[in-house]
Amino acid sequence: MGTPTSRSSSCDLNGIEYVEVLDTAAPSEDLRQLILYVRLVRPVPDGLDRSNVVIEGGERIPTVEVGWAAPGNSPGVPPELLVGIEAPDHVLVVRTADRGDFSTYRLRLVMNRESDLAPAGFDPLLAEAEFAFRVECPSDFDCAPAEACPPAVESSPTIDYLAKDFRASAG
Repeated sequence: MGTPTSRSSSCDLNGIEYVEVLDTAAPSEDLRQLILYVRLVRPVPDGLDRSNVVIEGGERIPTVEVGWAAPGNSPGVPPELLVGIEAPDHVLVVRTADRGDFSTYRLRLVMNRESDLAPAGFDPLLAEAEFAFRVECPSDFDCAPAEACPPAVESSPTIDYLAKDFRASAG
């Protein structure tokens, strides 16, 4: 267990809360599944750009190249991409070069392309997150067929054929 000072300083680390893919709400059809919102715990640090983002893990498309990446509050991000985004200073907007497949991908924030280490100020465990590009796409892949449930069977009354009817025999 660390000292109170080290525990309080560890709270200053940044990390990824979640990754969101802009799909049906995209301002144009051309941008569907090409814009990622990487929500961070703390504001996006200065200097974080495309060289710090690695996207990998697909089956047909194993690596997705990053076209650009910028904090949501930077002037380089088109305003139409930020509609409905709360606290844009906590969001790294990533524009990918390609759409991924139906697989699960992993987005990692790294110091640079030659390093697997998390950027300075980031928790190594929270410097990566899994996501899927095609969450809003209907898919029949790997889905079990829907089973029709049989109708509910009503319970029948309990009949005891060995019970004696005392009223009928008393008469």
